[in-house]
Amino acid sequence: MMTHDNSTRVQAPNYSVAASSLYDGPSLKPPGGVGPDSCSNPVTTLLVRRKIPFQVSTFNCRTLNPVSRKQELAHSAFLHHNDVISLQEHRQHHKESLRIENILSYQLITASATKNSVNASVGGVGFLLSPRIQKSLLSVEKVNSRIILLHVNGNPRLTVLSCYAPTNCSDIEEKTAFYNALTRIISKVPPHNMLAVCGDFNAKLSNSYGFTYHMSTNDNGERLLDLVDQHQLIVANRCFQKPANKIWTYEDPKRAKHQIDFVLWRKKWANSVKNCQAYNIMQTVGSDHRIVTCFVQASYRVNKTPARDPLRSIDWTPLIHDSIMKHQYAVEVKNRYSALLEEAELESDCDSALIPLL
Repeated sequence: MMTHDNSTRVQAPNYSVAASSLYDGPSLKPPGGVGPDSCSNPVTTLLVRRKIPFQVSTFNCRTLNPVSRKQELAHSAFLHHNDVISLQEHRQHHKESLRIENILSYQLITASATKNSVNASVGGVGFLLSPRIQKSLLSVEKVNSRIILLHVNGNPRLTVLSCYAPTNCSDIEEKTAFYNALTRIISKVPPHNMLAVCGDFNAKLSNSYGFTYHMSTNDNGERLLDLVDQHQLIVANRCFQKPANKIWTYEDPKRAKHQIDFVLWRKKWANSVKNCQAYNIMQTVGSDHRIVTCFVQASYRVNKTPARDPLRSIDWTPLIHDSIMKHQYAVEVKNRYSALLEEAELESDCDSALIPLL
């Protein structure tokens, strides 16, 4: 079994082997979560069910200091029925690899931010979970300072990753290390799971790739597209035609607008994403980013397969290697087309004969 460096997990106790076998390390039950007492009695509450909608969002909150910002974040999430919000740049530094806080009825799980050269807290990823997510929560794991993931019980199970990518001007080695780690994590997620990769990717995508805000793609955008192609994902933001004011996700100090926050979804479950766009509902938190929300309802409909070309079912190998059969085939084709040509000439003669009578 492969393990991640500095891997730390928050997990419901004695969870069934199917998900716990993906990762190694110590585990504990998040406060407020509902878990089993033994392996024979797993979590029974399902988030992902037929005809039951839910929301998956991503939001760069810039900082959650002071405490009032956390309360405002949870209050806004409650008012707008957000279920899972993946957070970036919370800038909360703590000794624990994962910290769990109960804020109003919501649960905030954060991976510690890092310290820079001037001892300021930077980065940090986490999740804000609604009460019904807490009842279905299976595990939360910190992969590194930029990636954290959770598993939620359902049919199918839901895996959500919260990511904070290096900026476009960062060192190539740093960006390569981030996408390599993200690739390893995605490749370990079971193929039937509903997978959402959410975060601030600092990537710009050209509008030639769908309904996006920018005219060109930057280096981070190219890396993001490679990740999407490699793991059969879709960029949910660009799948729905929206006006420009519902697409941009970040406003810089010069008041220029950009789309750099994305929600990636596993292509197998693309039909389950009913809508995705940016909203201003988190303005009171004080971030210069907007929240991007996906509205999801599990769709179990199988995609229609195109009608198979009947010529593809024919074995053409004997025709290529057997000279006698090749000659017979050529003669039959020639005779068939000769008959068609004769019929066409006869019809044209009849038409020419009828013209003087008209």
